[in-house]
Amino acid sequence: MKLTQKLIIAILFITALVVSVFTYLQISEQKDILDNELNQRIALIRSNLESNAANTILSLKYEVENDIAALNFSHIDASFKNLAAKKEISAVVLFNIDRSSELFVGDTYFKSHLPANGINALTLQEINTHNNFIISLPIVLNQKWGELHIVYSLKTLKEEIRKAKEHKAEKIQSSVQKAIYTSIGLAVVLLIFSYFFARKLITPILLLTDTAKAIANGNLDVSDRLSKIKTHDEIGLLSESFADMAQKLDTSYHELNVLNKNLELKTKELLELNSSLEERVAQKVEQITAQEKMMISQSRLA
Repeated sequence: MKLTQKLIIAILFITALVVSVFTYLQISEQKDILDNELNQRIALIRSNLESNAANTILSLKYEVENDIAALNFSHIDASFKNLAAKKEISAVVLFNIDRSSELFVGDTYFKSHLPANGINALTLQEINTHNNFIISLPIVLNQKWGELHIVYSLKTLKEEIRKAKEHKAEKIQSSVQKAIYTSIGLAVVLLIFSYFFARKLITPILLLTDTAKAIANGNLDVSDRLSKIKTHDEIGLLSESFADMAQKLDTSYHELNVLNKNLELKTKELLELNSSLEERVAQKVEQITAQEKMMISQSRLA
């Protein structure tokens, strides 16, 4: 793998890591914000529901007390039926203090879940796994006459919670999609940037590598190549060092060639001198031999 590819991969890896951490932190923060908003909304809805329930039972209490005083139980029954027709109310119950008589309108399931006698103030309690709650008030005519109970359903609240959770999930999904698109766009931009940055950064290094190979192969004419490197950083200093080294090697090479030529010339002259010397020695030997023969002949003649 080339150095350029390694650098691009390293930049993309670091970018992907940074973007992933940033996206995770951003989504976590948004999730916390949405959770807080959801909890606040649930608390507000629950508070409004309980407040409405309290207002309703207080209003009904005064109406019921007046109807009991006037013995107008048919009006009480009609009022209970109107209340039970509302989707958030499951049952309305009225009974006297000893529970010998009662008026019940709504789902009979809640008869067994009504609180025991002893309600002396406004009370509210949840029943059957928190799907309903009962709000209760004592009915007072000179003294405690009985109790009034309204069973409220929490289905509306739970439906609102479900919708809020779905809205939260949609927002988180939208945030994740936006983060992914942003990451992809950033990755593309950084890929292009890293490519040109890597080329700008690596090209001088690759040029120095090729120059080193050329010098190792004996090609010392590298000034044209190194002149393309015009940076003023460590790579530029390395380029100048390469150029200076190549120039010195070239000078040494030329000096060595001159010395080799001189040596060859001296060797040739020495060989020629040796050859001439051998001829001269042979001639001298012949002369001496001839002189000896002549002297021998003369001594015989004498």
